[in-house]
Amino acid sequence: AVANEAKPGDIVVTGDLGLSSMALSKRSYVINNEGYYIDEKNIDELMFKRHIGSELRKKKKKANSPRKRKPEDNERLYKNLVKLIIKIQ
Repeated sequence: AVANEAKPGDIVVTGDLGLSSMALSKRSYVINNEGYYIDEKNIDELMFKRHIGSELRKKKKKANSPRKRKPEDNERLYKNLVKLIIKIQ
């Protein structure tokens, strides 16, 4: 639904790399839920890391849980989201 509604210039905040990739293809800006920018320069690397993690989980080599959200994550998200909004105005 979000990917279908995204338009060029929209800001999409998500922790889902698949959705990030679809939003980028629609020329939307993407920032993840930890406050890091996702763009054409880093999406391939992030998707590759996701793939490697998936393969390791299938082989039971790695099963780390996602880390808990920290106050620094909220601060980074707020700071970078405000920067992005100012940049695109």
